[in-house]
Amino acid sequence: MSGRHHEHRILILDDDPLVLDFLTEFLKRKGHVVAGILTPDKIESAVTEYKCDAAVVDIRLKGDDGLQYIPKIRNLMPTGAPVVVFTALGYKEEEMQRALKMGARGFVSKLLPPEDLYAALISAFGSKA
Repeated sequence: MSGRHHEHRILILDDDPLVLDFLTEFLKRKGHVVAGILTPDKIESAVTEYKCDAAVVDIRLKGDDGLQYIPKIRNLMPTGAPVVVFTALGYKEEEMQRALKMGARGFVSKLLPPEDLYAALISAFGSKA
């Protein structure tokens, strides 16, 4: 095995420009195609343009609930495409259960070191190395 992961076409929805820029560049360097957006009104155009097959959604968007966008994102992407919830809040069981019910495949903390964050994302996406 080469240790190389399957290339994903990833949508990232996060309202923090610094986090969005960092994660976008980091995942691009790992060989993925990334559509990073700051606001949910760009979901449809980004998923369509980039043909996204995976998504990372921030749980909190400037006074908004990021989880409510999971069904829309899943409907736009291929069947079974993974959506991962991104949180800086730590793990709250109630929110995790709600995210899973809405179709998220997992929860990943923004506070992880970059390589651990990447490993958690790839694991949640279900890719094989």
